[in-house]
Amino acid sequence: MIEPIKLAERFTDYVNAQDVDGVLSVTDHNVELISPGKSAAGHETLAEWVKESGMQLETVNKYAKGNRVIFEQLAKKRGQSGESHIFNYFEMDDKKIHRIGRFDELDEAFGESGLSESDQVE
Repeated sequence: MIEPIKLAERFTDYVNAQDVDGVLSVTDHNVELISPGKSAAGHETLAEWVKESGMQLETVNKYAKGNRVIFEQLAKKRGQSGESHIFNYFEMDDKKIHRIGRFDELDEAFGESGLSESDQVE
């Protein structure tokens, strides 16, 4: 079994390296992807996002309980100035991430995940 925080950290490291194979290795083939106003699923969509986004993520806070994790992150697109403050939610079993949600507000991520301020970890 892989600890949920470690699995989410691996995912983040792979995204930062634009390592598509790495991202796919830690996610379920039918991974559900949720972002403001839309939803998608599957490795093909996730692989396309990793290739095209050029995203760099810096984790500033973590929340975790059971198989659910939220990373508060600063997100920057490679080659662009400025950064966004986002909240990535991960739901997983003991081997793979099967649900990823990106939210602009912590309360939205808490609402989706069932986590709260009391679940913050060091």
